Amino acid sequence: MKKLILLTSIAVFILTGFYLFATRNSEEVSSPDTEITYYEDGTPVVYCDENGNRYNTVAEAKAAGLTEAQYGATYCPENTEPVSADYVGMTVVEAQAKADADGVPFRVVIEDGQPQPITKDIREGRINATVANGVVTEYSVESMTPPVEETNVPASTTVSTIIGMTTAEAEAYATTQNVPFRVVMRDGESLPVTMDLRPGRINAVVEAGLVVSYTIE
Repeated sequence: MKKLILLTSIAVFILTGFYLFATRNSEEVSSPDTEITYYEDGTPVVYCDENGNRYNTVAEAKAAGLTEAQYGATYCPENTEPVSADYVGMTVVEAQAKADADGVPFRVVIEDGQPQPITKDIREGRINATVANGVVTEYSVESMTPPVEETNVPASTTVSTIIGMTTAEAEAYATTQNVPFRVVMRDGESLPVTMDLRPGRINAVVEAGLVVSYTIE
């Protein structure tokens, strides 16, 4: 009799453990982080990081060691409007010479990760360059071109008006253009952002309280 009770207890213990294990695995498999999500048009949402790596799910991004501020759909190249890369790869001297030849002002706004002292004025066509190890890695172009009336999504040359503005000034400008605005990086630190895609939204990079570059979704 005692043997029967003992065997019954062991069987119940094993079955309970198996049930708990299976339930936990089922919950993990059905976790939203592991599921591929889709836009309304049926296109799958893909997440990217600043290095161009792509992830099909949130779980994949997290498994790569990324925080929520380091990945998102808005980081993917197809969801951004890049600024022309004419100056990218040039040394500061070469870039300055090209700007002089093009008849436009040139200045370095970030050098080796450090914001440089700059004025807050807007000068048509001025090149604001980010430099690393003496080479231009990215830049933006200032413009006072009026907004395009036919669309609420501003062109790159229109939005570059915000270069050199404070965050409050840039946000106020975006409001007048009826487009969303947010800061995605401040003083070299990525900020937490939502992973949705909103066409026309301005994603700004701010250094020392001023907008130094941006992308448009």
